[in-house]
Amino acid sequence: QDGGYTGMTPQDFRDFVQKIAKRVGFAFDKVILGGDHLGPNPWKKLPASDAMDKAKVMIDAFARAGFTKLHLDTSMGCAGEPVALADALTAERAASLAAVAEAATRDAAVKPVYIVGTEVPIPGGAMEEIEELEVTKPPRPALPPPLTAPSAPSSSPASSSATTTSSPSTPTRRHRCPPCFPTSRASCSRRTPPITRHRKR
Repeated sequence: QDGGYTGMTPQDFRDFVQKIAKRVGFAFDKVILGGDHLGPNPWKKLPASDAMDKAKVMIDAFARAGFTKLHLDTSMGCAGEPVALADALTAERAASLAAVAEAATRDAAVKPVYIVGTEVPIPGGAMEEIEELEVTKPPRPALPPPLTAPSAPSSSPASSSATTTSSPSTPTRRHRCPPCFPTSRASCSRRTPPITRHRKR
């Protein structure tokens, strides 16, 4: 509501983005406006009650301007409070800000969604000295199961005869190797299972 570091109120920023979308031919209903770190932190030097009152005015302005992604960050303490607040108090303050946004958008076609919590580092930068960055290691993907080689056919007489003897329900073909063609196909008495073929020479 005070303009922030851009000098724009939430409504000013919405109008600014809407003009750009119109100029480039982009449908504005596909634009998602979001407010980040919305909470009492900008007024953390004030008592908590005063800082929260200002935060509620800010949330109301963002919600009425059509911002539908609202990051509620109430984890930092105000005057006389610890730097990091307990989870219960943080949740209570975040809920009070969400109630303001819900009241402001009661008749809105698109309701806001909320991101609740803080980030590391806090808004404005880290408060402590960071000597090194810890790189996040992605989880290793699961390996596929090993491939298994097909089992070789058994060499026992029983299985051997089963592979060469035609089943009554399996049709057979006449042997069609080139030596048989000059005589007569019908005179060739040799028969082979359908899976056996001779390569033509």
